[in-house]
Amino acid sequence: MPFYKAITSRAFSFLRIQRSTAGVLAMVVLVGMGERMAERFLPVYILAL
Repeated sequence: MPFYKAITSRAFSFLRIQRSTAGVLAMVVLVGMGERMAERFLPVYILAL
């Protein structure tokens, strides 16, 4: 078993979450980061319009 799979399986069992739940959590974090990046440039875009 590769090293990263052992670490992730241990982390999932320690946190008691399923892989699908961790995937949804990662997507929420990534989408939130994208929204924060867009908020920074939104006033500039509105002024350009």
